[in-house]
This record gives sequence, C-alpha cells and structure tokens, in this order.
Amino acid sequence: MKPGLAVSWRTIDDKTWEFKLRENVKFQDGTPLTADDVVFTFERALAMKGTSPVGRYVRNKTIAKVDDHTVHVSTKTPYPLVPAELATVPIISRKHGAGATTEDYNSG
Repeated sequence: MKPGLAVSWRTIDDKTWEFKLRENVKFQDGTPLTADDVVFTFERALAMKGTSPVGRYVRNKTIAKVDDHTVHVSTKTPYPLVPAELATVPIISRKHGAGATTEDYNSG
C-alpha cells in the first residue's frame, strides 16, 4: 500500500493501529482534513441503518482521536487487514456531513 490521506501507520500493540494523517489536506470547500473528520466518518458508517459498503470495513473496530492528525483504531482481536480495509473508506467532512442523510448522498 502507498500512503494517501494517511502518511504512515503502525501497530501500537496486537489490537491497536496508529494512523498519522497528511497535513495541509483540504476538502473542496477549503475546510482542513483533521482526525475529527476521520472519527466522524467512522462513527457515521457504524450508525447507518441497513447495509453499507463502508460499514463492513469499520465494523468490529473502534476509533479514537489522539491529536488533530492522529487516530488510533482498535480491534477485539489481532487483525492485520486494518490498513487495507480502511484505505477503501472515503472520508467525509464533519462540517458538511453532520446534518446530511443517506438520501442526500444518494441523490447524486
């Protein structure tokens, strides 16, 4: 895998991964990408009703903000596929996504 939004990732212990986010990344409206957006995206996917293509990649994981550009992702058991799975999750701006519904995203 090559770095994208995360510039690096490593295991902290058998069940915890640390992801360092690229600094100076902005959404199309100029809002900076932060760990808050990553946590928001993760929690939104977990809270979605029904099936979600993203939900399967965040299920059975917890996420915590460490600082503005670092998150920790934990699993109940050792799971080496965490980076590969999370690389497929599109990150949503918390600023714009907080009030959006699934229908808003599906409307085109």
